[in-house]
Amino acid sequence: MDPIPVARAKGIYFWTPEGKRFIDFNSQLMCVNIGHGDERVVARDPGTSRVLPYANPFMATEVRARLSVKLAEITPGDIDAFSSPTAAPRQRDAIRIARMSAGVTRLARANRSYQAATAGALTLTGDPRRWAAGAGHSRVFRVPDSTTAFKKGSETTEEVLARTEEILELEGAKTVAAIIVEPVSGPNGILFLLTVTCRVRALCDKIRHLLIADEVMAGFGRTGKWFSVTIGKSWPDLISMAKGLTSAYVQLGAWACDGHRRSL
Repeated sequence: MDPIPVARAKGIYFWTPEGKRFIDFNSQLMCVNIGHGDERVVARDPGTSRVLPYANPFMATEVRARLSVKLAEITPGDIDAFSSPTAAPRQRDAIRIARMSAGVTRLARANRSYQAATAGALTLTGDPRRWAAGAGHSRVFRVPDSTTAFKKGSETTEEVLARTEEILELEGAKTVAAIIVEPVSGPNGILFLLTVTCRVRALCDKIRHLLIADEVMAGFGRTGKWFSVTIGKSWPDLISMAKGLTSAYVQLGAWACDGHRRSL
């Protein structure tokens, strides 16, 4: 371990205790999307912790309602539900919604998507970091993504999708609640998987699966759009989000779901 000492940060920069300045190209952990110490955020702190430190999920608060309305405005599709737990459980809650809505429990996830570092999310993650994690979410299996095509060189997007559909049928399509994808993956090598994601939307409609898009890495402006799925006009049934949602100024994760598609 050789950590970089950091003393303070402002805008796009951070400084070491000795005063050396760096441009924070990584936005820390790909999350401080608006830069450090933005006065617009600092000045508008509603003082929630002083007035109401906590409100349980079946109570209504103004700040929660305003955030829900704003997210409904900027998320693609017909978003009609929203929740804001802390960052770690947002994928777990999206999975729970998919399973309860579909009435079945199996999950398909793309080979190279990254879904976070908690035990359950690592089960869904398609890279070697999951190997030592052990059991998390049960009944999970893998489907191809475009990186498979890149590796083999001769395989087209249509062939990747054909193999995906074949795997779903062999695994028991009627037992699958959802396909989980990360439209743009950062930890696995900055993989732009939107082409396959868009085509998976049609596949999900055909087999009547839900599509969950993990926009934690790519959401809130990192691709030039509020959400990366907007680029390909591929509306998912559920979107999970965190990081850029608050630019890490406070710890917050969320999911949003499309009630119309969820009823398929």
